[in-house]
Amino acid sequence: MKINSKLFSAEQLTLLKSIGIIFKDGKDYSDDEVFDMEDRIEDALLEFGFTLNGEPTEVCDEWEDLFDKFREVTPE
Repeated sequence: MKINSKLFSAEQLTLLKSIGIIFKDGKDYSDDEVFDMEDRIEDALLEFGFTLNGEPTEVCDEWEDLFDKFREVTPE
């Protein structure tokens, strides 16, 4: 599956980079690579998006938006 980085905002690309995901336009990612990226984004959402008490943090919406966008551009 090819993932076009232009579908993501600069802020979303920065969040992705912070967890080690940098898209290479034109690369054909395997299903395993896409699932791995999705898992890493979901893990980051849970780690950075919520406090230990389950309250949303200041960056929760940004991570949720990124997760939603990734799911949108990588249909199952």
